[in-house]
Amino acid sequence: MTQRHPPQPDTPASAPLSVRGLLLAACDVYALPLIVYLTLRVLSGNRLWPVALASVFIHWLLLPAIPFLILMLLSRRWWRAALAGVNAVAFLWLFGGLFLPDLSPPPACSGPPDECLTLTVMTYNINDGNATPDRLIPLLRESGADIIALQEVSREQAAALEGALLEEYPYRVLYGYGIPGIGLLSRYPILDHELFDLVRGAFPYLEARLSVEGRTLRLINAHPPPPGVSLTLSLAYASQGIVDMPPLAERATSDGPTILAGDFNATDQSDDYAILAAAGLEDAHRTAGRGFGLTFPNGRRYRSLPLPRLVRIDYIWVTEEFRPRRAWVGADAGSDHRPVLAELVWGE
Repeated sequence: MTQRHPPQPDTPASAPLSVRGLLLAACDVYALPLIVYLTLRVLSGNRLWPVALASVFIHWLLLPAIPFLILMLLSRRWWRAALAGVNAVAFLWLFGGLFLPDLSPPPACSGPPDECLTLTVMTYNINDGNATPDRLIPLLRESGADIIALQEVSREQAAALEGALLEEYPYRVLYGYGIPGIGLLSRYPILDHELFDLVRGAFPYLEARLSVEGRTLRLINAHPPPPGVSLTLSLAYASQGIVDMPPLAERATSDGPTILAGDFNATDQSDDYAILAAAGLEDAHRTAGRGFGLTFPNGRRYRSLPLPRLVRIDYIWVTEEFRPRRAWVGADAGSDHRPVLAELVWGE
């Protein structure tokens, strides 16, 4: 007698991973490494080179935490929301002030109104000739800056600037050395200046004293070397200019009203930046700028790589005599950097 078995249902094919499942997996993959990064940074700062490298781009790495947090809350995935929340809080702690409305009153002069001055300062790495004179000179003329610090001044750029902008900037110091080249344009008389080296000795720094309506202002134009891979067996990412930061901070804060401007080749989450801030110098963008203030690499010009602007490495720092009123990123003249400008209130 033949025994009949009841028909078996067809075995369903494996269901494709849902969009929700992908989002949940992405949240885990995204959140956990960043929490490890934050933990290591709290415990050891940037001493571990992977942490230091992640700190360069941490503004972009933390930014997605906010939409992830919203998605997890809407999905009622509470523990995943908690993971995303840790990173979202870290983003707001580190960068939130650059995006939240500024409700504080405009900075006022600390002295009598007739003793207050307003200066606009600009710093620009002109990329060893890539900011060509036909674009550079009109940009500088239209900037409205009173004092302009230039880095990576080529011989051709220096020669062009020597014969241009004489009405706007009759006082100038220009060293057309290429990548180590450095310069200063000023509406105000330059009393004296010097090139000096610090510990690293890679690129020279420029210090100048200016006479500004009867007052003496000191400006230091800085261009520490870029970070790179150390020549140790670990081949670790490392700052090349950090050894210059303590003596630079001491010099900048040692002798009256000082502006420290330039291409520092370090982001605001680096130890280089922390040394300057701890010395009492004020980052004009952090005080009076909005957004990330990205300056590099501009125009997808970094070694022909198709990169947008990713980081802020150009700064205007001031001592306590100045109150930053406004800070912003300037226009493009062909360099791989964007210029940075700041409007400063200076009172006695």
